[in-house]
Amino acid sequence: MSWFQDAQKWAESDRYFHWRIEYPEAFYDEDGSELDSQGFDAVIGNPPWVRSINLKAADNGLWRYYKENYESAAKGEYDIYLCFVENGLSLLTETGKFGYIVPNKWFTSQVGENLRSLLVQKGNLEQLVDFGSRQLFEGITTYSCLLFMNTGGNDQVDILKLDEDNTHTQFPLPNQAGEWDYGTVDINSLGSDPWSFDIGPIGKIFDRLSDYPSLGSVANIFQ
Repeated sequence: MSWFQDAQKWAESDRYFHWRIEYPEAFYDEDGSELDSQGFDAVIGNPPWVRSINLKAADNGLWRYYKENYESAAKGEYDIYLCFVENGLSLLTETGKFGYIVPNKWFTSQVGENLRSLLVQKGNLEQLVDFGSRQLFEGITTYSCLLFMNTGGNDQVDILKLDEDNTHTQFPLPNQAGEWDYGTVDINSLGSDPWSFDIGPIGKIFDRLSDYPSLGSVANIFQ
C-alpha cells in the first residue's frame, strides 16, 4: 500500500481538490449513479489574477499542467484566471449560470486569444460589464469586468460599459449606480481577434458612418 501512502502525502502537500469527491451530491444520486445533468446551478467567483510567468517561476509543474489541460492556456503565456473561467464553465449543469469578476484586458490581449475563440465557438456569453479604468479594489491597480455566461447556444451578448466621465459614485453598478452605455453584439461577429465594442455615443457615430460608402468603394487605395 505504499502507493496509497504516497498519494496521501502528495494530496496533503499539494492540496489536491476533486470536485466529484468534495461535492458528490452535485454529480451522483443517492445510489451512486451519475446524474443526467451534473454540476452546479451557479458558479460565482473572483479567481486568482496571476500571470503565468510568475507561476512558472514559483511552480513549473503547475505551470505545465495548466498548459497541457486547458485550451485557454495552450498558446504562449497566459493568465491563470483564464483557466478558472474555462473550468468554471465545465462545472455547470445544463441550465447553470456563471458569473466571475476578472480583468478586462483579455478582451484585447494576446493571452486572451484562445479564451475569446472558445467562448464564441460555444456561444457561452450572456453579458459583459466593463468598468474600464475605474478602480474597484483598494490598494491595487486593476482594470475589471463582470463576465456572465451559461452553457452555450447564445446568439447575442449584452454589453454594458461604464461612462467614466459622467460617473462620480465610488461603487458603480448597472441599473443601480453610475452612468452606463448599453449595447447588444452578435456573437458571430466576434472571434479570436481583439474585441472592440462600439456602443453608446461612439457606436451611434459608427452606425451613421456605416450608411455611407467606404473609401475603398470610391477611390483606389495604395498600400
